[in-house]
Amino acid sequence: MNIFCTDKSKFDLNKAKILLNKWINIDYGLESSEFQYLNVKRKIFSEMFLKEDIEDYKIYYFHGEPKYIRVQRKIDNYKVNNYYDLNWKLTDIETGIPGFFRKPEISILKPKNFHLMIKYAGKLSAEFAFVRADFYNINGKIYLGEMTFTPSNAHFKLKYG
Repeated sequence: MNIFCTDKSKFDLNKAKILLNKWINIDYGLESSEFQYLNVKRKIFSEMFLKEDIEDYKIYYFHGEPKYIRVQRKIDNYKVNNYYDLNWKLTDIETGIPGFFRKPEISILKPKNFHLMIKYAGKLSAEFAFVRADFYNINGKIYLGEMTFTPSNAHFKLKYG
């Protein structure tokens, strides 16, 4: 549930308020079957718009330990989703979601400050059995995207090889 504003002079605040008031009354925990959201107080907040089509680094943590990194990049009408191990070796893992593809021919370089993403995600994920910590890395600056406990509402299967 997002509203993007790329030009403040064309932004319809009244339309946005109507939509936000509708969204804040949705019980996302029930709608998505992500029950960790059932007792979370609903809030509306704004974030700085980073830019379009940026790489999304999704680090999968199990009991505070990083295991895999999924790098997601939008290209045309589909999303490249390559999974890497901690040594940045491309794995055979695929996301079984329509429109999300493993593309080994597309080279995605390991960011220079990748170790900082691992460090930050490690601190944030330490107390959880499982969590995926998502980051954006823009011009060497790291932004936390989200932490999720049920990626894709737990409605997908990972494929190997």
